[in-house]
Amino acid sequence: MGSVWTRAVVLAVASTVLISSAASADAPLGALSAALQRTATAKTAHIALTQVYAAPGRSTESRVSGTLARGDQDLTTANESGESRRVSVGRSVYQRRPNTPGTAWEMGARNAPSTDLAFGPLTLADGTSLADPKLYRNAQDLGSEQLPQGQARKIAADLDMAAVGAAMQLSTLDQARLAQMQGRVTLWIATADGTLLRHDLVITIAGAGGARTIDTTIDLTDVDAPLTVSAP
Repeated sequence: MGSVWTRAVVLAVASTVLISSAASADAPLGALSAALQRTATAKTAHIALTQVYAAPGRSTESRVSGTLARGDQDLTTANESGESRRVSVGRSVYQRRPNTPGTAWEMGARNAPSTDLAFGPLTLADGTSLADPKLYRNAQDLGSEQLPQGQARKIAADLDMAAVGAAMQLSTLDQARLAQMQGRVTLWIATADGTLLRHDLVITIAGAGGARTIDTTIDLTDVDAPLTVSAP
């Protein structure tokens, strides 16, 4: 999976974090940046991701859940095609599809993980971090909310799609296309310690036949807990 976060967040969008000196950690943008910074340094976590693609007359949903631990992953994916499981430990990869007890595991190889971070570097192509305030506009506090993981401060912001496209080093044409889309992020941040509990990203793509949306929600638990991934 390389970087779960990158794939999950669709934009290929996120260890260097460039936080504006003007951004107070108590202000919405400062709290958003600090929570993403904390996530970028995590070595382990349990993750539950849901992604819904909606277009006029059609909607599809996919889910990914499992454990991330210092460059290793044990992830189960469920979508229209069924359920599969992929376990990556060291240089070895084990895959099973469908993910049923009677199905044999296929074994392959991968390059050694380049980092022991749970989510990869969380940076865009030019090194810009997902936590960089230049990627966000109109950050606002939406109060507090009780999640299964605990009490959370809820913060939302618009993505600056032009800034995202430039940081992704897209072609001029693709940057122009991205700039026509809308992106909205909502973060739920633990009031106890400022860690990220939930991240939701909604990308809206206008079209002649109606808008299409990609809504990706990531729930995190056991961040930096003593988790390990073992070969099946």
